[in-house]
Amino acid sequence: MDPQPPAREPHTRRLPRGRRPVLDGRVPRPAKPNTTASWRAPALRVADRSTVDSLPFATVFNTGHGLKWYEGGEVTSDTAWNHLGLQDRLPSRRWIVRTSGARPSVTFDFADAWRGGSSVLVAGTLGAPATLDLYETRLPVGSSETVVELTHRTDAGSAQIELAVATAEPSAPGQAPSYTYFPVSSGDGWGTSTVRLTGLSGTVRTLAVRLTGSGSPVRWRLGALAVKNAPAEPAAPTGLRVTDADGGSLRFSWQPAAGRYATTSCTASSPTAHAASSAAPASARTTSPGSRPSRARAPHGSNCAR
Repeated sequence: MDPQPPAREPHTRRLPRGRRPVLDGRVPRPAKPNTTASWRAPALRVADRSTVDSLPFATVFNTGHGLKWYEGGEVTSDTAWNHLGLQDRLPSRRWIVRTSGARPSVTFDFADAWRGGSSVLVAGTLGAPATLDLYETRLPVGSSETVVELTHRTDAGSAQIELAVATAEPSAPGQAPSYTYFPVSSGDGWGTSTVRLTGLSGTVRTLAVRLTGSGSPVRWRLGALAVKNAPAEPAAPTGLRVTDADGGSLRFSWQPAAGRYATTSCTASSPTAHAASSAAPASARTTSPGSRPSRARAPHGSNCAR
C-alpha cells in the first residue's frame, strides 16, 4: 500500500480516514494483529516471506513520490513529482517499535530526504530505548566481509544510535528476536556510518535500529540503508626487486599475494628517459616468478602486468 503523504500533496492515493492496510487489521501493530475482531487480518494465517534475500541490498526509502527531489541531502528540484518506478523496497512491517516507554512516532517524511523524496522520521520523547524494526530479510552474512551503511541525521535532541541485527527467527510469533547491537557514529548534518558485522555468520533475519535518548524530545531521520560485502584488501606482496634498469627506466618484479588482482611485474620510466627507452628492442621482455611475460619498455609513467 502507498504510505500516507502530507495532506497538501494532491497527486497520490491515500487510504480513507480511519482505514488501515488489510494485512494487519484494525490495530496498528504489525507484530500483533487483532485476534478479537469479527474480521481477521490475513497476517494471522499467512506467514510473510521476505524478498530481501541477496547482496547487495540498498534503499533510500523512496516511496515513489515527493514534494521535492533531493540528492545528497540537497534540494535539486522543488517541483512535486510522482513516479512509481522509482519506489524502493520499503520496510516490510510498518511500524514495529519495541520499547518499555512511550512509543515514538515513525513515519515516511516528505519534508527532507537524502535522495529522492522521502526519509524515515522517528520523533518523540525517548524515556526508554526504542528498537525500530526495518526489514525482515534473508541476507547471507560473511562475518567481517559484510557491512551495513546507514545515512542518517539528528534534527533535534540527542540519541545514541545502534544497528540491531538478528540472525535467528523469534522464539514465538510476535516476540522480539535476539538482536546483536553495533554502535553507529553520529555527527552534525547528514552522515554515512559503516558498520562491519563482526562476529556474525549465517543469515540476517532482521535489520533494525535502536535509539536511546535522555528523556528529552528527539527527531531522528534515516535517509539510506545499504548492506553489502566490503572489498577484500589483499595482503602486501613480497620479494620486490629491480630486474633491469635502462636509461631511466626501471623494471620491477615481486611475488604477489593471493587475490584476484595480483600484479607481478611493472615497468616505470621518467619523461626524460622515454626517448631512450623507446629505442629498446621490441623483443626485450622479462618474466617474474609465476607471471606472464611483459614488455621491458613503456611510455613515460608505468606499465604493469598481471
